[in-house]
Amino acid sequence: MTTLRVVLESYAKHDAFNFHKEISSFIGYKKTKYQLIDEHTVPILDIKKKKNRPSHLPKDWLTSSFITLPKKANAKKCEKFRTIILMSQAKKLFLHINIHERIRVKCDEQLADSQFGFRSGVSTREALFAIQTKLMVISKNNFDDFNITVADLKLERVRKYKYLGTWLNETWSSDQEIKTRIEMARSTFSKMKKVLCNRRLKISLRTRLLRCYIWPIFLYGCEALTVKEDLRKRIEAFEMCAYRQMLGISWTRRITNVGVLRRVDQKRELRQTVKMRKVAYLGHVLRHERYGLLKLIVMGKVAGKRGVGRRKKSWLCNIREWTGIASAVELFRLAKNRAEFTKLTANLR
Repeated sequence: MTTLRVVLESYAKHDAFNFHKEISSFIGYKKTKYQLIDEHTVPILDIKKKKNRPSHLPKDWLTSSFITLPKKANAKKCEKFRTIILMSQAKKLFLHINIHERIRVKCDEQLADSQFGFRSGVSTREALFAIQTKLMVISKNNFDDFNITVADLKLERVRKYKYLGTWLNETWSSDQEIKTRIEMARSTFSKMKKVLCNRRLKISLRTRLLRCYIWPIFLYGCEALTVKEDLRKRIEAFEMCAYRQMLGISWTRRITNVGVLRRVDQKRELRQTVKMRKVAYLGHVLRHERYGLLKLIVMGKVAGKRGVGRRKKSWLCNIREWTGIASAVELFRLAKNRAEFTKLTANLR
């Protein structure tokens, strides 16, 4: 008699894709007759019996190990710990295929497009790009007497505020956010200086630690940044400053940036990473139907005439400059072709 455990053992030396198909076939994922949610009870898993298929699950699919990790040293209270769950790979696939996907479909039917977080394709990154949580007026004109009330409650108006770790302001510029991110990364570099500047370690290892622990702090939410010329110089200066400190090179030695990059065997990375992430994110938004709100933000236009004065550099203007495509219509058309847009992203300069 063929059991599910035999199926697992037979796929131990095969690729995960075929294993994924076999699990899907076993639980009947594509069949609509299998019920996940019972309206009278908590969510249940109803797997029907099939011919030559077992109706029970292996024991290791029903157990998990919960491990608590302290957030800080000498943690004693519960809120000072975080919990992780250890489970088998087979159980992870089973939960993803049979439970998570079914719950996601049912939840998406009830949630609005403006609901972000813990959802596939509508995560924190999209929230940073799209929404705000307080009243803030973005205009060239000065509106001092601007009030909005909801259910007889006056909404708080702010000039700037921090949302999901990102600073937003009335001018809708990224200057403060980029400067803050640089200083946060610089502060973390200083805390890890004993490791990153340790001459006993190879420079290749220290560079990998730099890319693992320091660069992600700056690159958080970089898809929503608008990079101006002065901010570009700040980003490059921070990157080179980190390399110079790791090598112990003082500015008085007058060693060029090219020489520093040659010694660490690296290329300028931060600005290029911001470029690639922003351009790739534009294609990601335009190719998926569920990003209706983000498409409106990217492709929408404000009614009326543009004011007098030099036009400010916008988020989309960055992408047009980096890709060399002056027409926004042509850029949007190209972004919907995944293969062509991937080539364009890979060849950015």
